[in-house]
Amino acid sequence: MSQENLDVVRSLFDAVARRDTATVLALYDAEVEWDNTRGPLQGLIERKIYRGYEGVRHWWREYREPWESVWGEVEDLIDAGDHVVSVQTSHARGRASGVVVDLAHFAAVWTIREGKIVRVALFTTRAEAPRSRGPAGVGGAGERSAIPSPWTARLRCRICRKPPARLT
Repeated sequence: MSQENLDVVRSLFDAVARRDTATVLALYDAEVEWDNTRGPLQGLIERKIYRGYEGVRHWWREYREPWESVWGEVEDLIDAGDHVVSVQTSHARGRASGVVVDLAHFAAVWTIREGKIVRVALFTTRAEAPRSRGPAGVGGAGERSAIPSPWTARLRCRICRKPPARLT
C-alpha cells in the first residue's frame, strides 16, 4: 500500500496546484481530521483540530486570508507505511504589505486508509513529525541530502523576483 499512499498525496498536491477543489475534497475522507495543534503557522491560524470537509475548507480560508498569493514546493515525500510524510516550503505575498514570507521545511504526516486521507498532522519541522524517519530508517541521516539540516521552520521576509510554480 505504500506506493498507493504516496500516489494519493502526490495527487492531492497536483489538485491543489490546479485549484481543483472537487478533486482535493474527493481525496479526503468525509470525516478527515486536520490537526494544526503543532503546526507552523502560530498566530495566523488557530492551533486546533479541524474535522470533516468543512473543517478542511475552514483551515484553508484561514491560511489564505492574509495573503494576496500563496505558492510552494514539496521538497520530499517519505513512505512511512500507512503514513506519508511531506516536507515542504510555502511562500506567501502579504495582501496589505506585499512582503513575501517564507515558511521553510515544515512537515505534514498524512494518514491514508482505503485510498482516502483520514488524518493530516502539521509540524513546524520534519524532526518533530513522529513518522518522519519512515520504516527501517527511510529518510534517516544522509539519505535525504537534498533537504537542508537542521530542520528549522522560519518566517523571513525577502524580495521575490520570480516565484516558483504555484502550489495553491
